[in-house]
This record gives sequence, C-alpha cells and structure tokens, in this order.
Amino acid sequence: MGFVRLVELDVEVVELRGEELPRVLDRLVVDRRAELLDEEVEDARGVDPLFPFGFGLSYTRFALGEATVRVEEGAGEAGDVRVHVALDVTNAGKRAGQEVVQLYVADPASSVARPPCELRAFAKVSLAPGERKRIEWTLGSEAFAFWDPIGRTWTAEAGDYELRIGRSSRDLPVRARLALAHDHKRGPDRPLEG
Repeated sequence: MGFVRLVELDVEVVELRGEELPRVLDRLVVDRRAELLDEEVEDARGVDPLFPFGFGLSYTRFALGEATVRVEEGAGEAGDVRVHVALDVTNAGKRAGQEVVQLYVADPASSVARPPCELRAFAKVSLAPGERKRIEWTLGSEAFAFWDPIGRTWTAEAGDYELRIGRSSRDLPVRARLALAHDHKRGPDRPLEG
C-alpha cells in the first residue's frame, strides 16, 4: 500500500464503536493502516442503502429455520477452530426458485475497530415449492480474525460472537451466539486455515 498526499479535502468524523475516525473520500481511516468498505461505513453511520449487498427479488418466498452451532476449539493460541453451522431453508411459495443465504459474523466486544458484521460464508439453493434443504457451513479461525499489524498476526480473540444469517446484508433474521475460549493467532509464516 502506497501513500498519497491529499490536499484540501473535507474531512468528516464518523463514530464507530465509540471511536471517532476520520472519513476521507468515502473511506474510513482505521489505525491509519486499513480502510472499511463503503457498506461498512454505512453500517457504522446507521445509513440504510437502497439496494443492500445480496439484495434480490424472487417470484417465491423462502423461510429460514433456526441455526444450530457446534464449536470445536483446540487449546491455546495455536489451536485450530472449527465452527459448524447448519440451518434449513424452505421454499414457502408456489413457484420454484433460488435463494442465496448469507452468513455474517459480528464481534461486539472486539479490541479493535471492526465493521458491525462481516460476510463469512454463503450458499445458493434451488428449491421446488414446499421443498426443504439443509445448508451447512464450517468456519475456521479466519472467520473471526483480524490482522494485528503490531503483533504481525491474524488474531481471533477469545470472547462472544454473533452469527447473523439471512438473504442480504440488511435482512438477517436468524441469529446465533457462540464463544471462543482462547485467543487464536497465526503469523504470516502460518496462515489461518479455513
């Protein structure tokens, strides 16, 4: 990443998780090292986009069941994490159709500024009227991690996380909680597994 000298810009301050960050040219500056995407800026500011990520229209209706979550966590910082998530999707309409179900992860108690939720998995299903299919995902530690430039590691912090599942970034009716008991870290020499 190179540095660009910017002259005479209007800078707006945006609050994200209690921290005031400058917004320059529709980007948030976080720790002067990273940027949040436009939709993440809108999330932080409480702005609803006209067409959120994943938005789509259908000629049928889909029902999402409750999510089941099972966590397998190795001990210590080097231990692996596997989070198994499953839910049923039912075509509740009278026509065949397709749906893309999206899974987002939220870290409400992160030690660094992060977006309110981050897309971590998705699945496309095709269903006949009345048909039901089970979607299953396995998330690794990378789904919960952020890059720590000081420690030069990917870090998934111990603590509580929320899974948000739905049809678009603004339509996430299914919620599930999980906890990681340990911090999990991977350096550049050992990338996160997923």
